[in-house]
Amino acid sequence: MLRKIINSNSLLVLYRVTSKNIRTPNRPLSSQKHTQLLTPSGVCRSPPRYCSHLPTGENDAFLPTSLAPQTDHAESEQHKSHDVFNIDVLVTLLRQENAQDICVIRVPRELKYTEYFVVVSGSSTRHLRAMAFYAVKVYKFMRGPEDAHVHIEGQNAEDWMCIDFGDMVVHFMLPPTRETYELEKLWTLRHYDDQLRSIPPETLPPDFIYGANDPK
Repeated sequence: MLRKIINSNSLLVLYRVTSKNIRTPNRPLSSQKHTQLLTPSGVCRSPPRYCSHLPTGENDAFLPTSLAPQTDHAESEQHKSHDVFNIDVLVTLLRQENAQDICVIRVPRELKYTEYFVVVSGSSTRHLRAMAFYAVKVYKFMRGPEDAHVHIEGQNAEDWMCIDFGDMVVHFMLPPTRETYELEKLWTLRHYDDQLRSIPPETLPPDFIYGANDPK
């Protein structure tokens, strides 16, 4: 299910998936095609499993250009350089890993924090860690020389992990923890939220910008 919420702070909830039977949103994040992967296995030297589900053979002619096998090495390298770990790749990856209740929020540029704020639930601590470290693995495989390094928080926590990819910040939470912090609500309602005002700032996640959009 897709929910869109626009408020006075220009925060937009772009993507909300609440079940395994996922529908493609009416307005995709950067492209209507959520492909299983973007890098041909012929190019991958030692690919993560995310890069191992490509169709091959007679159906190659019907693949998008980014998925079609390359015969020229120079062309392959040039094409590989265009593969980007973006929000579409991240959402597809999370779907593949059975993530629960995926929520993507576009962050206003004036905050100078990140482009997309993502919250996702996992069924267990092991599931959270598996999703988080797998996302990091795919990012490192696809990252370019100018892409940001990954920052990881909460590696020793049992109910929460945060991965900062630079233009995307992803919170992996167990459902009870997610209900407690309600990060989506904090980011969209901000100073209009009475519950936010009742939460001591020191108990909020370290990357939450408290009161960033409060009127001066």
